[in-house]
Amino acid sequence: MKKLDLLFTILFSTYHIYAQDGFVDKQKVQKDLEDMIQNIADLYIYLEDKKLELSCIQQKYTAKIDLLTNQADVILFFENL
Repeated sequence: MKKLDLLFTILFSTYHIYAQDGFVDKQKVQKDLEDMIQNIADLYIYLEDKKLELSCIQQKYTAKIDLLTNQADVILFFENL
């Protein structure tokens, strides 16, 4: 029974480690970024007061999309935005 528990623990832990690896849909990330920028432009009431350059922000982060390799990178990308 202990061997079976150990086997399941090893299998599920390795599955969890590799669960965030894999395909990153960069077109979806690009669309999500554009939607976020548009939402900020439409809904952020202090846009003029803070003098935010949304085009500069969009250019900077659009260039970083090609560097994303896994889901963890995508999450960090949007957290840092």
